[in-house]
Amino acid sequence: MKDLGKLSYFLGVSVMQTKNEVFQEQSAYTKALLSRFGMDNANSVATPVDVNADLVTTSDEVEECDKDFNQSAVGSLLYLSTRTRPDITFAVNNVAKYCSKPLKNHWTDVKRIFRYLKDTSELGFLYSNCSDECVGYSDADWAGDRSDRKSTSGYCFNLSNSVITWRSVKQSCVALSTAEAEYVALAGAAQEATWLKQLLDDLEFKTGGPMTPGGPALSSHRSVISALIAPTHLISALIALTHLIDALASLSHCSHLIDALASLFSLLSSLIVAFKS
Repeated sequence: MKDLGKLSYFLGVSVMQTKNEVFQEQSAYTKALLSRFGMDNANSVATPVDVNADLVTTSDEVEECDKDFNQSAVGSLLYLSTRTRPDITFAVNNVAKYCSKPLKNHWTDVKRIFRYLKDTSELGFLYSNCSDECVGYSDADWAGDRSDRKSTSGYCFNLSNSVITWRSVKQSCVALSTAEAEYVALAGAAQEATWLKQLLDDLEFKTGGPMTPGGPALSSHRSVISALIAPTHLISALIALTHLIDALASLSHCSHLIDALASLFSLLSSLIVAFKS
């Protein structure tokens, strides 16, 4: 085995290390992508997503684009978004849903991501030893998918002054309110927080602040915060009841049904307490 010194480049990720800081970026990979897909001379934009764009097209007259070319571009962007660019994760996931039959408007949104990357190719992660506190943030795009009206969950966790883990994923259920969408998103962030705590404990890494399972994830939605403070809050009970009813509809085994009914009665008790308060 040979010691090659400090890591400087690995699978498209450039790593620059100093005594107190580590910087990771993929500017060379990003510029190669722009050149490969003919976007190196495109006009840049400030955001990776056009909020007014409608990716759901019902007209049969819309022209399809090159499927292999589109999938190659989206796949390359997915790799970039999962390594050093969480800022394009939501946008890339949006266009990735239509890779099986991409249309011209879908390719337009892919090109917008490239246009955003043109002036932001140097962005990356700067880790420093100035902070050892692990903090997470969650958010949700309520009913953002116009095809099925499902919401999108998103979260990220910061450690050593930069992002260490992030995710953007469509929720499996249809949220009936912004509070429910935010609640589901925060639940996913709490699961990630629990895993992170176990990982940091295994590494014997001491964080600067308290990190209980599900504790460090932050949300700005008042109803969700109220539901977390009071476990018998009406919103949390109603959300749990909604998901339990969906689970009951898919059950056929008698013993499972009895257990689910017992949980249902417990939730109804919680609802009664919430109404009284």
